Amino acid sequence: MIRKYRNGDGLKVAVQKAQADEAVEGAAYFDNVGKYSLVRSDGKVAAVFGYAGETGTVADCYALIAGDIGGQLIEAVRFFRSEIPLVLERYGFTGVQMTVKKNFAAGARFARMLGFDFAGELPKFYNENDYQLFERI
Repeated sequence: MIRKYRNGDGLKVAVQKAQADEAVEGAAYFDNVGKYSLVRSDGKVAAVFGYAGETGTVADCYALIAGDIGGQLIEAVRFFRSEIPLVLERYGFTGVQMTVKKNFAAGARFARMLGFDFAGELPKFYNENDYQLFERI
């Protein structure tokens, strides 16, 4: 089930190994940008999603996803493929972008499933790790 983000949800996600570095700082950051949480039937938070930006700009899209999310990822993809255009219109964003750690195949696949296109390489972008930029304009 996808519900409104609640403070602390970001800290409850047992993230994938590739997102471990980001989760240290990013989980708490979600209390500022978190919009949605994907919650399992047992009440555990499987993923959190959010975005931030100013009207007239390309917004940043954020996600922390549990390593064992499995088939629930499809629920999130369906929701966000239809939600992103509404967010663009509602907040006046010109597009959304997300970064994915280079060689994190599942992250790049998720971005593409959401309709994002590869936009470029980001060498040593975060914690001396290379990332890739994906955009949906």
